[in-house]
Amino acid sequence: MAHQLGQNFERAVVKAFNDYFIESGIKGYAYRMHQTKFLPQDIDILVDSPNRNYYLAIECKSRTISPATPGMYFDPHMRKQITNQTLFLEKTGRKGYMAIEFRPKVPQRKAPRIAFMVPHEAVYKMLLTEKFGVVPEDLIVYPRLQYLHESYIIPEELMHNDKHK
Repeated sequence: MAHQLGQNFERAVVKAFNDYFIESGIKGYAYRMHQTKFLPQDIDILVDSPNRNYYLAIECKSRTISPATPGMYFDPHMRKQITNQTLFLEKTGRKGYMAIEFRPKVPQRKAPRIAFMVPHEAVYKMLLTEKFGVVPEDLIVYPRLQYLHESYIIPEELMHNDKHK
């Protein structure tokens, strides 16, 4: 089930970026990387554009939260994955983000999904400081993906705010 949530979130982020490009009249295209059982995947989503601001690599994480598990934790597998992604970003020259979605354990009107676009550099710094994990409150300084009418919407501030490079 957790794997399915992650794939749904990846598809939603790809759709949000492609909708953003169409609505903004910007040349760009987002797509999911192919996943196979025996080959490692460098990153979940690539975004290509002749505009360097939209030359991106995005890792997606979707977590169900509850009082017992209020956030996302950096286990050894995730730490290795983030370190490998840092190398991928250095090789490709892409700007990296981790899209982190928090879903309530029991869907409720008062507890909607929330998602943030956290610069990869910030995530990597969290690992270097040996931060154990993050909760939604830790991420409010980063651009938030709005969830409206069953879809995510890319915030303008993500593309035009140098603070989040």
